[in-house]
Amino acid sequence: MGECFRCHKVIDRPGLVSVIEGVDENDKLIVKTFFNADYIIASDTVVTEPREVLFALKHNSSTLFKETQILETEVYLDDVRPKYPGLKITDEEYDAVEIPDFKVSKQIAGVVKVVVREKDVAVQKTGIICPEDYKPTDEVIWGFHK
Repeated sequence: MGECFRCHKVIDRPGLVSVIEGVDENDKLIVKTFFNADYIIASDTVVTEPREVLFALKHNSSTLFKETQILETEVYLDDVRPKYPGLKITDEEYDAVEIPDFKVSKQIAGVVKVVVREKDVAVQKTGIICPEDYKPTDEVIWGFHK
């Protein structure tokens, strides 16, 4: 069983349907075969879902300056120690560039590291609709309007 995602009408087994329309003059059955629904993709079947996305983190002027501070040392009582102890660069301080896969990160200059973050992404879904709810802008995969 399916359901029209626009009007929520129940569609019993979406697919090819045969209906007996009567008998012809030779006593043969007149059968009409058609799809009882459309299987579509459309603008109203796009949803937003959280997905894990890769980001290449790159230096910017602020992180480069901070990095030089982190590397600075000073001598104190014959001991060399960091001039700014505890100074760190967080992932959020870097410039982030969304990338499709890890290989792409090697083609981007100045990448410090690649991180995974959750991001809301528009995802194209498919839907079943009854023939009455078909819109001319629907892209029909199979069905009544194909």
